[in-house]
Amino acid sequence: AVVSTQSTGALAETFCNNCGVITLDEPTTNLDRDNIESLAHALGQFIKSRSNTGHFQLIIITHDEDFVELLGRSAAIDHFYKVSKGPDFCSTIAKKLIVE
Repeated sequence: AVVSTQSTGALAETFCNNCGVITLDEPTTNLDRDNIESLAHALGQFIKSRSNTGHFQLIIITHDEDFVELLGRSAAIDHFYKVSKGPDFCSTIAKKLIVE
C-alpha cells in the first residue's frame, strides 16, 4: 500500500514523539517526482521542528542523490555522510557539505 507523505509524518509523530533516531530506508522507492518533492519538503519541516531537541538524528538510506539535493534546498540540513565502496572493496564514509 502507498502511504502519503502526510500519513508518514503523522505516524512518525505518533510513534516517535521522543525518539532520538528515525531511519528511512529508500524512502523514494516507487514515488513519482511530485511525491519525492513533497516528501523532501515534509522531511525538511520535520527536521526543523526537531532541530532544537538536541537528541534527534535522521538516517536516510538512499541511492537517490536528487532527493538528497532536495533536502539540502530545504535549509534544514547543511551536510550529510556518504557511504561508498572504495577500489579495495572497503566501505568509506565521507562528510559532504550541501552546496547551493
